[in-house]
Amino acid sequence: TGAGAGAGAGAQFNQDNRANNNQRYLSKKEKAYITLGLDSSSTIEQVKKQYRKLVFKYHPDHIADYESFSPSQKQELNAQFLAIVQAYEIILKDQA
Repeated sequence: TGAGAGAGAGAQFNQDNRANNNQRYLSKKEKAYITLGLDSSSTIEQVKKQYRKLVFKYHPDHIADYESFSPSQKQELNAQFLAIVQAYEIILKDQA
């Protein structure tokens, strides 16, 4: 069974690498929409609504047991939060 588990992990790794390689060719704006979970044809109102939803979800002040998280979990959540903020700023800047 050990070989099967290794093969599954390798397949997942290869799939993740292909996704990362495909994203290298996307513009910052396209990556920003992906970060927010939106299509690039989304309206600015949809972008703002999704941004508010994600900021509420990932902001440390809104996570009940945030203080009990490990440092690596906190770092991961903070990175996700910052990515959301940066994505929103990229989209808004492009709209101006």
